[in-house]
Amino acid sequence: MPSQEQEAEEGAEAKNHHVEERQKWKEKEGDVAAARKKSANSNDGDDDNENNNRRNASAGKLEEVRRWVRQQRHLRGVRTDESFLLRFLHFQKSRVPDACAVIDRYLHMRSAHPEWFRGLDVRADPKLRLLMSSGYLLVLPGRDPRTGRRVMLSRPSAMDTAACSARDVMRAHILAYETLLCDEGVQERGLTYVFDEREVNWRHLAIWSPGEISKAFSCCERALPLRHSEIHFVHLPWTMHLVFQFAKSLLSQKLRDRFRTHCNFDQLSEDGFPCHLLPEGYPGGGPTTLEEMVTLWLAELEGKRDLVLGLDEMSYVMGAGGGRGGGVAGRSRGGGEEELATAEAEEEEEDEEEEDGGGVLGVVGSVRKMENGKLGAASTE
Repeated sequence: MPSQEQEAEEGAEAKNHHVEERQKWKEKEGDVAAARKKSANSNDGDDDNENNNRRNASAGKLEEVRRWVRQQRHLRGVRTDESFLLRFLHFQKSRVPDACAVIDRYLHMRSAHPEWFRGLDVRADPKLRLLMSSGYLLVLPGRDPRTGRRVMLSRPSAMDTAACSARDVMRAHILAYETLLCDEGVQERGLTYVFDEREVNWRHLAIWSPGEISKAFSCCERALPLRHSEIHFVHLPWTMHLVFQFAKSLLSQKLRDRFRTHCNFDQLSEDGFPCHLLPEGYPGGGPTTLEEMVTLWLAELEGKRDLVLGLDEMSYVMGAGGGRGGGVAGRSRGGGEEELATAEAEEEEEDEEEEDGGGVLGVVGSVRKMENGKLGAASTE
């Protein structure tokens, strides 16, 4: 049997061995940590270089767009600051020729429809004030935590159809868009919509002609540099589904695919929408009342008022510089005739859409008469 001295020596050796092994692991861990830190520093440097390269590329593209704007004789007083031009570059994912094309379409639309775009001021326009203060259209104060997007809530039943026209509604939407586009986050991420269609009836539809619907949709999709990222319709009445399908047919397939219908707000929540962003009183809504949200939205409109009204200083001069398009960057050779042909094709397309829309609304009118007949029969019983 080993003596006590031998056991003590073996115990000491084992302890020393254990200490040595721990030290080796510490050194190894230290080496790994140092390597990670070095790698992280290297990656930070790579990220910094990548960010610098991205900023330089963005600055270069901004300068290209700026140069293009200054060369267009048909564009007058156009803003060339970073905030304004970036909205078009973000919209077209930094493709300079496409961004220039959208600038041209946007300014053409502003000039062709001054009744929609000019004088967007809730102070001076009582109809705008009425639509916004009634809660017909507001942008919620919170952001969607999934995407960081702002959320627009539309409540058609809040609109006074006797006082407001399709023109007033369009002005309200464009005022909201122009206000939001002052925010680069909205330029990059786009916008989410929630349409609360409860209590919508034929009076809300009757303010629109098929031609107005077609032109409004064309403006919102093709001419405004805003990404319509998610579009939710809740409580859509069955009688409106035919009109809903007609409206969708005026849009690109890409945008159509972003439309979602929900039978109620519980389903909207189940489908992943963060209903806590909605006003108090909505299923799953937050603690902020609708009235408080409207007040916050009116304050936001007021804060961007001068920027939005300043857009009226820009103009598009028909016939100056070779017609619509004016030589969009990357498409300038032969661009005048090509752009003119495109404009004519779009007008023909809108005419066809108006004819189709007339047919659809004719069917809708028949359904309306049928419903009114039922109601009349019921009242006489």
